[in-house]
Parts: sequence; structure tokens; C-alpha cells
Amino acid sequence: MELDECVSGSVPEREPQEIGRIVDRFLETLPKREAAIFLHRYFCSEPVQQIAAAIGLTENQISKILQKLRRRLKKQLEKEDIHV
Repeated sequence: MELDECVSGSVPEREPQEIGRIVDRFLETLPKREAAIFLHRYFCSEPVQQIAAAIGLTENQISKILQKLRRRLKKQLEKEDIHV
């Protein structure tokens, strides 16, 4: 899974709701287009091809944006003391 690089299968003793709040705050920091891409991919499970067509970017552009967002989310989780 793509998000495995952000959070391992064993999340430290943190409540799922707390992690959800961290992700919500992360999404609030993103420009609308990037937040939409993230949500479509990881909450709606849409394929990159479908997201690209809907947003008007290439699949490669969407993949690069998602990669950048995963790196940023990982840094945010580490800042909140959730380490992989």
C-alpha cells in the first residue's frame, strides 16, 4: 500500500482518532487541489488514471504529487511523535 511508507502496520500507542486528527490538520495545510488528489486516492481509493482525468493532469504528474504528499505526511507524523 502506498501509505505504508508513512505509517507502519504497527502504530504506536496512539488512538486512531488522534491519528485521524493529525491527518485532518495535514490536509488543512494543503492547497485545495493537492488535498483533493490526496482524498480521492487514499479515502475514495480512486486509481491514479481516474484522478488525472478528473483534474486535468497526467498520470505521471498525479503520481509525483502523491509521492510528495506522502513524504510531507510522513514528516508531519514524525513531528507528532508517530515514527515508522
